[in-house]
Amino acid sequence: MEFMNGGTLEQAARAQKLSESYVSYIASQILAALDYLHERKMAHRDVKSSNVMITLDGDIKLSADLIH
Repeated sequence: MEFMNGGTLEQAARAQKLSESYVSYIASQILAALDYLHERKMAHRDVKSSNVMITLDGDIKLSADLIH
Protein backbone atom coordinates (compact mmCIF):
# COMPACT_ATOMS: atom_id res chain seq x y z
CA MET A 1 0.00 0.00 0.00
CA GLU A 2 1.20 3.50 -0.83
CA PHE A 3 2.21 5.73 2.11
CA MET A 4 -0.19 8.66 2.40
CA ASN A 5 1.72 11.22 4.47
CA GLY A 6 -1.29 13.46 5.12
CA GLY A 7 -3.27 10.86 7.05
CA THR A 8 -7.00 10.36 6.79
CA LEU A 9 -9.79 12.81 6.07
CA GLU A 10 -11.07 12.14 9.58
CA GLN A 11 -7.72 13.23 11.06
CA ALA A 12 -7.56 16.32 8.84
CA ALA A 13 -11.11 17.38 9.73
CA ARG A 14 -10.36 17.05 13.46
CA ALA A 15 -7.09 19.00 13.17
CA GLN A 16 -8.38 21.98 11.21
CA LYS A 17 -11.41 23.56 9.64
CA LEU A 18 -11.60 22.55 5.97
CA SER A 19 -12.67 25.20 3.49
CA GLU A 20 -15.82 24.67 1.46
CA SER A 21 -13.80 24.57 -1.76
CA TYR A 22 -11.48 21.88 -0.37
CA VAL A 23 -14.43 19.79 0.83
CA SER A 24 -15.89 20.11 -2.67
CA TYR A 25 -12.57 18.94 -4.17
CA ILE A 26 -12.46 15.96 -1.80
CA ALA A 27 -16.05 15.00 -2.64
CA SER A 28 -15.35 15.18 -6.38
CA GLN A 29 -12.29 12.96 -5.98
CA ILE A 30 -14.24 10.39 -3.94
CA LEU A 31 -17.01 10.36 -6.55
CA ALA A 32 -14.43 9.90 -9.33
CA ALA A 33 -12.95 6.93 -7.44
CA LEU A 34 -16.40 5.37 -6.97
CA ASP A 35 -17.21 5.92 -10.66
CA TYR A 36 -13.95 4.17 -11.59
CA LEU A 37 -14.85 1.19 -9.40
CA HIS A 38 -18.45 0.98 -10.61
CA GLU A 39 -17.34 1.01 -14.26
CA ARG A 40 -15.32 -2.10 -13.41
CA LYS A 41 -18.29 -3.78 -11.66
CA MET A 42 -16.81 -3.30 -8.18
CA ALA A 43 -18.27 -1.65 -5.10
CA HIS A 44 -16.60 -0.07 -2.09
CA ARG A 45 -17.98 -1.57 1.09
CA ASP A 46 -17.09 1.12 3.62
CA VAL A 47 -16.91 4.73 2.39
CA LYS A 48 -16.22 6.93 5.42
CA SER A 49 -13.78 9.69 6.38
CA SER A 50 -11.34 7.29 8.02
CA ASN A 51 -11.03 5.42 4.68
CA VAL A 52 -10.24 8.55 2.66
CA MET A 53 -6.49 9.14 2.58
CA ILE A 54 -4.78 12.47 1.84
CA THR A 55 -1.21 13.31 0.81
CA LEU A 56 0.54 16.53 1.81
CA ASP A 57 0.27 17.49 -1.88
CA GLY A 58 -3.52 17.23 -1.65
CA ASP A 59 -4.02 13.95 -3.52
CA ILE A 60 -7.10 12.06 -2.35
CA LYS A 61 -7.36 8.27 -2.40
CA LEU A 62 -10.01 5.86 -1.21
CA SER A 63 -8.59 2.93 0.73
CA ALA A 64 -9.75 -0.45 -0.54
CA ASP A 65 -12.48 -2.59 0.95
CA LEU A 66 -13.96 -3.86 -2.29
CA ILE A 67 -16.56 -6.31 -3.49
CA HIS A 68 -15.88 -7.75 -6.94
